[in-house]
Amino acid sequence: MEHKTRKLLASLSEQYFELIIYPTEKCNFRCIYCYESFDLGKMPFELQSSIKTLLSNNIPRLTTLSLSFFGGEPTLAIDVISNISGHASKMCKLHNVKLVGSMTTNGYKLTPELMNELVDLGITEYQISLDGTREAHDSTRVTASGNGTFSKIWSNLIDLQASYLQFNIVLRVHVTSNNFNSVKQLLLEIKEQFGNDTRFNVFIKPIENLGGSNKHIPVLNKNSRKSKMGELNDILASTQKASKDRLKLCYASRVNSFAVRADGRIQKCTVKLEDPNNTVGQLNTDGTMELDTNKLKKWMRGYSDGDLTVLSCPANNFPKNQGVNSIEIVEL
Repeated sequence: MEHKTRKLLASLSEQYFELIIYPTEKCNFRCIYCYESFDLGKMPFELQSSIKTLLSNNIPRLTTLSLSFFGGEPTLAIDVISNISGHASKMCKLHNVKLVGSMTTNGYKLTPELMNELVDLGITEYQISLDGTREAHDSTRVTASGNGTFSKIWSNLIDLQASYLQFNIVLRVHVTSNNFNSVKQLLLEIKEQFGNDTRFNVFIKPIENLGGSNKHIPVLNKNSRKSKMGELNDILASTQKASKDRLKLCYASRVNSFAVRADGRIQKCTVKLEDPNNTVGQLNTDGTMELDTNKLKKWMRGYSDGDLTVLSCPANNFPKNQGVNSIEIVEL
């Protein structure tokens, strides 16, 4: 309970700020279950400048800045990342603010050389997805030209393991009804290759249908999901055990967390991209955010009664719009 209270308080603190940035919404992969459209390209330089102004205006009051890069595939726009992260890093050092830099990437371009550049920018936390061993992975996570991707990603991971760079990589292992046995084999190979390296951890995630063009995603059967997930977690033994008392608080529930799309739209959730309820505002050129407070309240409604189900995923059973929207221009 004490841990839950601390986490809730941190999510409400004015001294903590989480910014999720889409440096580009293009991607070099075409995963069969992806929900993104890839319509937007690289973030314009003017918008990058607005984000830097937003950071300059707010970093002095913070104790911690969480700066995350999403996509698309963020490594396709390293210049955007370098521009924003370089500025954030300098500002955080100047004001003695802790910078937590992270990235969700497919890992295809994440060589030790690139990782060295990113770590120097303060980006040390990574999430990379794998869909089983090579055959299974290459049937679902392919390049835009249709080629397999497992060998390149795995090779990069081994090269990173051989480096002395300080980072944390979460291997997000996707499970479907088709790749279950392959995932079991992959977990054994991960344990053998990376089990003694504390820089690598594993998160097992069943694939869901999140609205992409493929409507026939082989999701795990609800009746057998619990037993199958238990079997996979048993393979990882102690590395996958987590306290049942830990609060799963979604970033979209947090008062102080925002995502900035490549066109300047401000959203709360990185999944419901085209849902009008998800667009809660727009970033202005002067670094202020023009926010719809009525929409924001709905994303944060779990705080009103402490509903853990809503706090863990506020997009579920989202309330319908009622009344007139209330727009405010704020400096956060």
